[in-house]
Amino acid sequence: MEATFGYDPYDPWAVRACFREPLGRLVAWDLSRELLRSGTYALSGEGEVRLWPLRSGGRHEYVRMRLGRDGACALVDVDRADLRSWLRETYAVVPDGYEADRIDWKTERARLFTEE
Repeated sequence: MEATFGYDPYDPWAVRACFREPLGRLVAWDLSRELLRSGTYALSGEGEVRLWPLRSGGRHEYVRMRLGRDGACALVDVDRADLRSWLRETYAVVPDGYEADRIDWKTERARLFTEE
């Protein structure tokens, strides 16, 4: 299954993961950037999103992503080194701990009080 990851520095805590199903349908999941990072080292997440490193030949070579509910989920293996490299690039753009500096708080506050 083809997977692509996208990062918008103005939505700094989120990563969009898009998966193309075998019949061509595109499925998108919004995931926590920190969840992806922690999933490269240890079992992470809860509910509909779980990640953990997979060993192959004694090394952690993949990150397995379990997306969905019990009985209706997808298991996707992502190359661990590629994911870690890509995540490093996102942290170079918005360092850990500086995510809030990228948020337009005035706009967010207005949106909170105008949305129904």
